Amino acid sequence: MFSVKLSIHHKIDAYIPNFGQYKPERVGFIYNQEKNQYECIQAGGNGAILP
Repeated sequence: MFSVKLSIHHKIDAYIPNFGQYKPERVGFIYNQEKNQYECIQAGGNGAILP
């Protein structure tokens, strides 16, 4: 938690990995390399975007 507070104090955008919950692939989504985003391809998914 200290790292987060220090980053905020110094106005640094920090990447802090989410261990244990991270999923490198999502069922029903494809990666659009041109737009650098994941897009839903499932029927009824309304073209949802994961940034």
